[in-house]
Amino acid sequence: MRLPLWIAARYLRTRRQSGFITLLTGISVAGVCLGVTALLTVLAVMNGFENEIQTRIAGTDAHVVLLGEDTAGIEDAEGITARVAAYPGVLGVAPFTYAKAMVLHGGLAEGMVVKGVDLAREQNVTTVARNITPRLSTIRDGGPSGPPGVVLGSELAGRINASVGDTVVLASLAGAGPGAFGYSPKLRRFVVVGIFASGLYTYD
Repeated sequence: MRLPLWIAARYLRTRRQSGFITLLTGISVAGVCLGVTALLTVLAVMNGFENEIQTRIAGTDAHVVLLGEDTAGIEDAEGITARVAAYPGVLGVAPFTYAKAMVLHGGLAEGMVVKGVDLAREQNVTTVARNITPRLSTIRDGGPSGPPGVVLGSELAGRINASVGDTVVLASLAGAGPGAFGYSPKLRRFVVVGIFASGLYTYD
């Protein structure tokens, strides 16, 4: 018998049969066991929660993002995309556009950030496609004659009461020139083709 087990057994068994001492010993051992169990359970839950948050955040954005020096973006984006993809260890590269805008629907308006992506290449960089309902394979926009499709975050869609199939209007000052009454936002209609829900309020 190993020494720790022998010492533990020695103190758990008393030569004199005393029910009171045995009861105290049992209560002490049970208390230690419960305390250790509670500690391990809390640590496991916290570690799992931390890993889940990290996975969701890392899956929503690319690990490395290249941005232009101004709002004009990056020149020769496709050429840079090909060069970056050739580096060892790079698993996926996807260009994107990024702009602030306002979305309008049913008399309601909310500020938003618009991110335009190439869905075919974006799936090699992030896990965004997994959080879109319905599945990307079933999504169809309006075609050449109809408005293009847009995917809204679940929180944003709830704020403007929009759902799949609804038509929304996006207003943006990106690329807008001065007019007779100042800068006029560009307006364009989009049909909601999907809802994105990551579980993170900032992204939804």
